[in-house]
Amino acid sequence: HLDLRRVFFPFSLEEISLANNLLQILDARLFTRLTKLIYLDLRNNLLKQISPWLTVRLNVLLDQNPLDCHCTK
Repeated sequence: HLDLRRVFFPFSLEEISLANNLLQILDARLFTRLTKLIYLDLRNNLLKQISPWLTVRLNVLLDQNPLDCHCTK
């Protein structure tokens, strides 16, 4: 089990894979200082929600997550 509260990412990262970690909650603030980040792999976790900020700013892979989408047309 990965405790992201204790993870510090180098500012130079361009890609992060957190796939296959059983993540249920992801705080988008973890990535705000990573100005070079362009790719985030979150596949195969247990995420039900994700910050829209992440999907606008980054290329995010979300396959195999039980996302609750309250989308409107």
